[in-house]
Amino acid sequence: MDWLTFFVEIVKVLVWPTALVLAALLFRKPLAELIPALRHLRYKELELDFEQILRETEQQAGTMQPPSKVAIETQPALPPHLEQIVDLAPVAAVLEASRDLEAAAVAAGAERGISVAGGMWQVFLALQNAGVLSATDTAIAQRLYDLRNRIAHAPEEVITPKIARRYIAIAQKLAETLRTARRPSS
Repeated sequence: MDWLTFFVEIVKVLVWPTALVLAALLFRKPLAELIPALRHLRYKELELDFEQILRETEQQAGTMQPPSKVAIETQPALPPHLEQIVDLAPVAAVLEASRDLEAAAVAAGAERGISVAGGMWQVFLALQNAGVLSATDTAIAQRLYDLRNRIAHAPEEVITPKIARRYIAIAQKLAETLRTARRPSS
């Protein structure tokens, strides 16, 4: 093999990787602008379809009975602590809303003397068994829990403030259901 043949073979091997790197550099800005519009993300075994999961959960949450008309009318669109961060850090807002929901579940359980060893899913099941939550409410809690985990592990750019606000609205509705559920008789 002479030098010319060697050089041609090296160029053949490097032409596609070089073209891909150049294309990525040239289209870096337009691609970065498209990332927030993603509704579905797939990377190796990680597949995320936030839009579909949220839509299904919202439909399911639509069957929940609102706790009371007064509570809904006086409740702000977002709690102030979430309103401050949802646009800057939507993932953090989702995680905080999830913590608020978990706190409401633990408080509802404590009011009824329910103490559960295990994770939050066990608390929601115990609340369902105690008649505090319906099977639908518990299914919504499970979907929110699963979605929260997916969101927590997704790239920051994929979770938009709109997705976060939708998640928070459902979590708030369920937390309000827990806070206003009938109290145990003393």
